Amino acid sequence: MTQCMTFCFDSLECMMSCVFLKEMSENKMGFCPATSTISYVAYQEHIGSGLVEYVRNSSSQSTCSDQCVSDFQCRTNLKCCRSVCQNVCRPPLNRKVWLPPRVNGSDIRIVESQNGRASLHLKSGGTSKLAPKHVMHVIEEQYYLSKGIPAKWKNWRVLSQTSDTKLHLHHLRRGYWYRFRVASVNLNGTRGFSVAREPFRLSARPRPPPVPSDIEQVSIRIVRGMKLNLQLRWRLHPGEANDLPIKGFHVRFSETSPSGHPIRHRTRHKYVKATQRSYTAGTTYWLTWIRNLRFFNNYNIS
Repeated sequence: MTQCMTFCFDSLECMMSCVFLKEMSENKMGFCPATSTISYVAYQEHIGSGLVEYVRNSSSQSTCSDQCVSDFQCRTNLKCCRSVCQNVCRPPLNRKVWLPPRVNGSDIRIVESQNGRASLHLKSGGTSKLAPKHVMHVIEEQYYLSKGIPAKWKNWRVLSQTSDTKLHLHHLRRGYWYRFRVASVNLNGTRGFSVAREPFRLSARPRPPPVPSDIEQVSIRIVRGMKLNLQLRWRLHPGEANDLPIKGFHVRFSETSPSGHPIRHRTRHKYVKATQRSYTAGTTYWLTWIRNLRFFNNYNIS
């Protein structure tokens, strides 16, 4: 609640949205119906002089054990409401006219600027006469890395909760597909999320991983047959941007004789998975073992 308020900058609409989100985390949407002791059918049968006596008898015979303590102990959208002498799960009261209109997929627009930055623009829809003016927009996104439009997506995740109709998308990465959906929420609830907008990705080509640097040996182990195993490590230059995830590295090492002449058919390759890494002083290093190297020969490793 306090963290939400720090982003409002004295905006009343934003503060009201924060209050609603707090209420949503503690209670389900809607209101409990008025406490009722008898059903409408029983009322019709005992209307008149016998009504008071019927209510007294039914109340004394009823068991007063609570079915719930909070709304989230009730299934689906039921709320924990007070009855005659106990808490029971009951359907909530909620008038749709109090809710903000549902956002259409066509109302969500992604604009990419000349510098490669993107922003989401939301066309504000009409509001009903009884709907409060303070509305918060909950924006969710899905993404996936693919050459073409993907057939499957990651799970929806909340991107932002804002009362503005414009959101800067500084986190978008080149090569990834994104799609968004929006739900307008006020203190009375929401009509649900919009249909997911058409997939979008930045027009710039993704930047490849930087060239590995600072290749160095970590340890040496001598094995049988006058051979040795060499452990190497390297890192990526932290100042260079990278848009694509690294799956692995190809290590190439060629052998030369003590006189400096290359030995034919002694160039070998090894694939190192990106999961073989360690962290030292906040820097990520990748590790691998080069095995069965000859003692007196030279090796060029790249």
